[in-house]
Amino acid sequence: MASAKPQPSAGPEEREPVPDTPETVESEEEERPEHEPCHPLDKIWLPTYADENTQDAKHDWCLNTGIIRNQGGEEARPRGFWVAVLHKLQRRLAKESDKTRMSAQLTDAQERIILHELDALEGFYDHWWRTESSQVHKFVQVVQKWRPDVSERVIVDTITRMW
Repeated sequence: MASAKPQPSAGPEEREPVPDTPETVESEEEERPEHEPCHPLDKIWLPTYADENTQDAKHDWCLNTGIIRNQGGEEARPRGFWVAVLHKLQRRLAKESDKTRMSAQLTDAQERIILHELDALEGFYDHWWRTESSQVHKFVQVVQKWRPDVSERVIVDTITRMW
């Protein structure tokens, strides 16, 4: 018994043309706003650091967003650095879970959730105004939100070993 070959519902003239160019895939990382520094004569005097024993310095500010540029010397780390830190933390916790039965591993799902939450933080990767110490503080908060059993000391130690 021969099976009937399915017939196309529309002829070649009636079909929609297939686009030659591939569609653009939206990236997970949102586009950072480009900062446009103010004119050198418009810079404002502010303390370089937040403590009392600091000198004032002229700071740029962004014409688009109004954000004041960080002049403190420490610059924010890019997303790839924090991905590497999470992977290193995952390996470290895996080694510790092999030694003791009390500590659990950092799963891939937890790693993705933590990265997603870091991406959602406003300006987390923005090197214009974010400092590395503020990134470390936020990173510890987010990791401990999902893994409260991991101490701050272990997280900070993993970060400092990356430098």
